[in-house]
Amino acid sequence: MTWGLIVLGGVDAALLVTAVVIARHAEDFRVWEVLAVCVVAVLIHLVGLYVYKESLIRAGNADAVGRLSVLVTSLATGAPAAVVFAHIFISVVSSAASEVGLGKRTGDTTRPDFTAAREKAGRGDVDGAISEYRLCARAYPDVPDSLFGIATLLEMEGRYEEAAATWRDIIGKFRDDVTTWTKAATNLATLFREYLDDPDAADGLIEAIRQRNPGFENRRVAPEKNGTGSALGDLDTARAMAKTADVDSAIAMYRKSFARNPENPRPLFGAATLLEVNGRYEEAEALLREIVDTFRGNGKVWADAAYRLGSLFKLYLHDREKAESIFKEIVRRAPMSKAGRLAGEQLTGEGGGGEA
Repeated sequence: MTWGLIVLGGVDAALLVTAVVIARHAEDFRVWEVLAVCVVAVLIHLVGLYVYKESLIRAGNADAVGRLSVLVTSLATGAPAAVVFAHIFISVVSSAASEVGLGKRTGDTTRPDFTAAREKAGRGDVDGAISEYRLCARAYPDVPDSLFGIATLLEMEGRYEEAAATWRDIIGKFRDDVTTWTKAATNLATLFREYLDDPDAADGLIEAIRQRNPGFENRRVAPEKNGTGSALGDLDTARAMAKTADVDSAIAMYRKSFARNPENPRPLFGAATLLEVNGRYEEAEALLREIVDTFRGNGKVWADAAYRLGSLFKLYLHDREKAESIFKEIVRRAPMSKAGRLAGEQLTGEGGGGEA
């Protein structure tokens, strides 16, 4: 009897180890799933033990030790199958529960259901609606609608820097989808022009859109009328060059404008945006670092440039370690600024940026 119990304990241990191995090699490893697999497998073991014992007692054809030995042998043979069954069962239940939690439609599992997000937005619970959209974005990373919903809500709330970060996130993730990319870039350009007072960035984006869509016409983003005095005249010339796809000459003119008025960082930001939208990310990185160094004494400009630099590393250069280091520095030096708040959200995984 003692040896039978020892063997039974060994079988139970093998069950647990096998369950852990299976669960750890699953694509989505979760501790609760491992525990659930173990519990279900052991329950199967115990039910089998009870049924087999009762059947042998009724038959009266073996002593206690003999019954236990036969039982342990049979259960040991069936244990792997029990664990696999338990894992499949738990995975199916988990998947079904996730779908219900995300409010997916039973008739359409290819696209997210935004009912919960829209209901919360309708009640004025904007943060709750954004959280619902983020859940959908994680569940459907290839569908941009969730991020569009987030960016639109942020704009409506006047949280323009956060909205811009979300539009940039869409532009980075869906660069190969021309239609989605164009819509996001257009909205970002409008945001730059109408709310963030950055016409240079808006012009750079519009020109990038026209290069990808020669017939593009956007009435929402009307050209800004600038004066023709020295620095402003240089800016106008730079924008005109950008519109003819003469990027290098436009960059040179942006620098000339900055040289005339070195206290205004807008020409450098415009040049950085132009480089970024044309895929010249290393040059954009160098220019943003230049802004960071030049305006280290200007907290807002420094934080804005640093945040742009961190976003560049995260979205385009795919260096999360450098991005996180920059975001941490922004939070440390400018925690109360908009860039500081956005950087903090990036570090906690709540920002519109990030890879899901």
